[in-house]
Amino acid sequence: MPPLALQENSCSLLFGFNNGFDDIYGFPFRTEGMKGEILMNENERDLSQFRKLSAYIMQDNQLHLNLTVDEAMAVAAKLKIGDKKGFQRESIISEILDTLGLLDHRRTMTSGLSGGQKKRLSIALELVSNPPIMFFTNQPVALTLHPVFSVFLY
Repeated sequence: MPPLALQENSCSLLFGFNNGFDDIYGFPFRTEGMKGEILMNENERDLSQFRKLSAYIMQDNQLHLNLTVDEAMAVAAKLKIGDKKGFQRESIISEILDTLGLLDHRRTMTSGLSGGQKKRLSIALELVSNPPIMFFTNQPVALTLHPVFSVFLY
């Protein structure tokens, strides 16, 4: 299989099954029958650096149900881009929520979101750090085509 080449200044979305990304993302699980090497910039991957550059979206939404969308995004922004000024973080949050169709749900409790909205919030929480690589354990069928293409353009 030829190597996967990722373009600079772009976001690459990779879809697969839970076990398919275990070795790539560095989980202790192993997939039998798989072999090869994982390179970053033509060098052997540094797992710590790779984790900082990528996001892993689980099939199950691991959300804090007692937070509003705004509160969840604020926590993620503070943790992932806390070095930016408050108005910069707010601008990033608003742009992401608008892109994923969640802007009107900022004050909605996470527990009150639909399944598709929860999936989009999971993605939004990871987009805060603008990762160049995003792994999805399954194709996010809850997303409509418009938000998916918007994420590619983000």
